[in-house]
Amino acid sequence: YLSVHTSHPDLLAAARDTLPGSLVGDVLPAEAAATVMAAIQGASEAGSDYGRSIELVIDGNRRWFELSAARLTDASGGTVASVLLLSRDITARRRAEAELAEAREAALLAEHDRTFKALFEAMPVAAAYLKEDRIRYVNHQFHQLFGYGAEDIPTLQD
Repeated sequence: YLSVHTSHPDLLAAARDTLPGSLVGDVLPAEAAATVMAAIQGASEAGSDYGRSIELVIDGNRRWFELSAARLTDASGGTVASVLLLSRDITARRRAEAELAEAREAALLAEHDRTFKALFEAMPVAAAYLKEDRIRYVNHQFHQLFGYGAEDIPTLQD
């Protein structure tokens, strides 16, 4: 680290005054440090590097940061003087994406459940659905033929 500028010092991996002069690998966990170094290398070679992200635990909370890096050259424009690396807290976005994925999965499972129940009920034969040795559901044909519902015979032994 050459210098550190932030409006959110509480989101730094270490105290701001300890960072200048420190090596990335001495401050960040190995996986995050490797990603940061890859961004720096990418910017050194290509001029810029975008879209990488790292996950850190800060004050016991998981946080995600998106990295953007740009090569800074000397006055002649030939030699790489340094790399400017910006990190942006994307924790809220990651959490929203996770919640959206969970909601999509729940909706998909609900749709599968409705489809299964409709097909199960439409079967022209008596059928019982078992899960973990417990009868969870019986169709109308089962109830008509045997006179029992799933609540009447919760296990195969009953």
